[in-house]
Amino acid sequence: MGGSLSDLYVSDDAGTNWSIADVTFNNTLFDFLGGQGWYDNTILCDPFNANVVYHGGVSLFRTQLENGSSAPINIYSMEELGTSFISLLNYGATQANGKLSVTSDATVSVEIRFGPGKNQMAHRFLTPVGATSGVPDISYSYADYVNLPFEVWDITNNKQLMVSFRDQDRNGQFNLLLQNTDGPATSQSREYLFLHQEDYHSVTPSADIAVAGGQLFKQMYSIWPVLAAGKNWPADIVESKIKISLTSIPKINATTTPVADAYGNFDSKNRFVVFGTDVHPDHHNLLAIPTSGTTYKILNASDGGIFISNSSATPGVNQGDWTMVGRTYNTSQFYGADKRPGFDEYFGGMQDNGTWRSPTGTNASKTTNYVFSIGGDGFEVIWHPLDDSKLLGGSQGNNFRKSNDGGNTWTSATNGLSGTHPFVSKLASSKIIQMLFSLCHRMAFFDRMISVRTGR
Repeated sequence: MGGSLSDLYVSDDAGTNWSIADVTFNNTLFDFLGGQGWYDNTILCDPFNANVVYHGGVSLFRTQLENGSSAPINIYSMEELGTSFISLLNYGATQANGKLSVTSDATVSVEIRFGPGKNQMAHRFLTPVGATSGVPDISYSYADYVNLPFEVWDITNNKQLMVSFRDQDRNGQFNLLLQNTDGPATSQSREYLFLHQEDYHSVTPSADIAVAGGQLFKQMYSIWPVLAAGKNWPADIVESKIKISLTSIPKINATTTPVADAYGNFDSKNRFVVFGTDVHPDHHNLLAIPTSGTTYKILNASDGGIFISNSSATPGVNQGDWTMVGRTYNTSQFYGADKRPGFDEYFGGMQDNGTWRSPTGTNASKTTNYVFSIGGDGFEVIWHPLDDSKLLGGSQGNNFRKSNDGGNTWTSATNGLSGTHPFVSKLASSKIIQMLFSLCHRMAFFDRMISVRTGR
């Protein structure tokens, strides 16, 4: 990856070879997809300039490729080829879905090879007695040079490499244990592997590795392997390998300009504040509409409907360049809705478009303009069937809100809620229970009245 959580790739030969664009803002790499690129992202190539693209996810940006390039970007990937006896844990690393830690010394591709006849010597390290997680690097003490039932190879240069490991159970050898991070330290499965860019010697350990903290010397990669469920170590080792591949990709200079800054994280241009007016976040499709031989408009389909830019050689880049044009299209999806008792008035939560209510005192129809009530992702709602001044709605993560005045004002309704919660906030009501509650309330009231009159 280019150093952020999203990358922009460029090819000049129909996809045979790729470069990566240096997408920065204020000289800083950033996640231009906003963390949601797996389901909302889009890209548009300028119809007149091959060096310009519009792209985005939550917000929208314009990137122009420049002359020259900077240092190449190293892309790392990991494949588990036949290693059915091993599981690799996610421990917060930045590569291979958090299963691979990479250092600046990692400049070659490697393989960890398992199978009959494969073995090599390795540096064994101990951590302080009773230690589990969070051990400082310098607290790794070198123990000795012992045999492992696998080999580590530099496949870029076809040579064997040094390897080290943490002997968590302190038994003098590398063991794969079933995943466990509870109980006594020696029963925990923390036998980490460290791969070094240092030529292998079958008899003599490396003088630079065989010291306290030596597991860091020329360390390229580290992984946290554990035994797969139902397997035994080393009896279930089969011919297999873990392959860590390095691909070096050219990095092209570029200039990136925010076009629609959804939440004010960049320059606040075309920031999303008002539903139905400002450019809505979460962009799914961009379409160029040429208006001359050098100018065009951009049609933008987002979670908020349809927006169109001004006509220009650089459309959409200035404040106010976008207009909401989707008012004649029903593009919103209701997660839930409810009806005011006794009236043709409605209240509903819409996907990524808040919660809205039809105007008071007006029969709702297909042309009704609804009134904004609650922001965020709108979900299920409740309009009290016995007291139409009370409404309940909310947004993602159980962020519920209530109104006691028919939807004119809203306050938080989350007292008593705690712990984890789903993204989609669920609400349900039972008119029978509400009627029984109301009946019990009235009976209690009349009972108090009788008590006062009779003096009971």
